[in-house]
Amino acid sequence: MRRARDDLEADLQETRYFVKELKDFLSDPLSDPTDISTVSEWILNAKLPLSLAALKRKLQEIRALAAGLPDSTAVLDQAGPQLDIARRLLQEAQDARDAGLGVKDDVDGLLEGFTTVEGSLSGLNDKVQDSLDIVEDISNSLAQTKAQLTPAVKALGEASALAEGMKPQLDGLKALVRSGGLLAQNAKGEANMANEEADAATRDLASLEKQLEQLRAAERTSGHGDGTGTTGERLQKLQEEAGSLAQDTGDMMKALAGKADSLRRLQDEVLLKSQRLTGLDGKLRDLLADMRQKVKILSTCQG
Repeated sequence: MRRARDDLEADLQETRYFVKELKDFLSDPLSDPTDISTVSEWILNAKLPLSLAALKRKLQEIRALAAGLPDSTAVLDQAGPQLDIARRLLQEAQDARDAGLGVKDDVDGLLEGFTTVEGSLSGLNDKVQDSLDIVEDISNSLAQTKAQLTPAVKALGEASALAEGMKPQLDGLKALVRSGGLLAQNAKGEANMANEEADAATRDLASLEKQLEQLRAAERTSGHGDGTGTTGERLQKLQEEAGSLAQDTGDMMKALAGKADSLRRLQDEVLLKSQRLTGLDGKLRDLLADMRQKVKILSTCQG
């Protein structure tokens, strides 16, 4: 029974750690919304080995069995004085037997001590019978306690088997959450890289615009405003490069805006599914609390 209780407590502790890990993943702003959506769908579609009503009935059964268990400490405390009396009676019986043997060895005093020996043997039988009665009462009490503990041990074993049946689904969900966390880190790196590229493009565009203005000023100063010659060619080339860079920057900004809209839609969807998960999370906490309370009660009865 102690081993089953320890196994169940270990499963409960592992489940508590996993629930915390799942909450951290769902609340992490760096988590990929697509992964959060996948995890949410997996949880909502997961089926427990038993229904919630069956789990509650099993917990009620364990609670009823635990309430009916006798206090083993009280039984032992009550039997202690009786055992002391039994030991004393056995010691007195031993003394009486020794006295009887001494009388048998004393042939000269056999007739005088016959009455005393007969009385001692009669008292010995009474004391031995009293000791046997006390031992029988204690044996009956221990047998009754064992009979009442057997259903509780069975129920605890069933609870352990139930928790064991849930482990494959929990392991699959753990792998999914950890995979989502890794993808979230990769997504963060890609987003940072995209931001850096956009910043670099913006700086290049500003530099080209500055050079373009300088060339225009130089062309106006030199009097070649018709765009011909070396300065005009450089100006035309810079204008083309600036236009191309501006087009690339605009395309990049549009792509980032589209990704932002997609992320917002996924975030709204994850929020909706997280609200649906709230009830399931509460039910899981209630179940864990009931199982911890039951283990505590059985541990007290075991002690």
